[in-house]
Amino acid sequence: GPIEDIKAVNVSGKVFVLETLLMKKLRKPAVEWLPGRLQTGSWVTLQAIPKKNWQQFVINFVCDGKESGDIAFHFNVRKSDRQVFRNSCQNGVWGQEERETPFFPFDSGHASEIVFFVNNDKFMTFVNGQSFIEFKHRLPLERITHLFMDGDCNFYEPEIFV
Repeated sequence: GPIEDIKAVNVSGKVFVLETLLMKKLRKPAVEWLPGRLQTGSWVTLQAIPKKNWQQFVINFVCDGKESGDIAFHFNVRKSDRQVFRNSCQNGVWGQEERETPFFPFDSGHASEIVFFVNNDKFMTFVNGQSFIEFKHRLPLERITHLFMDGDCNFYEPEIFV
């Protein structure tokens, strides 16, 4: 049912509950507005769970509120290559693709916490608490207005700190 109808969580048995977190699953393709403007020190945290038999999923930081417009940071996870492809797109022209991936932390059915930290000259990403990859800014941060998510993955409402 709708997440708004949940009033309580019942836990029984020998268990210690440290924290409960209720997350809203997003419909895809998901486009989430980034309140305020991204700036140095901003964080975007999201939960992603690849589906069974998944192939790929994408997270894009898009500019000027246009899903099909410029992409400041394209984060494309591909299972068959066991790599995360990164790029940007300006005026319909893709930049130089980056794909070196230190390890591959994404598995079917397992939740991954993906954190994007905005540094003064790059995006720094962390997956499940581990430093993952970096991507140098190619477009001005102030142009980034939305987060776009799609692919063979369930995404949950991101936490955004600007």
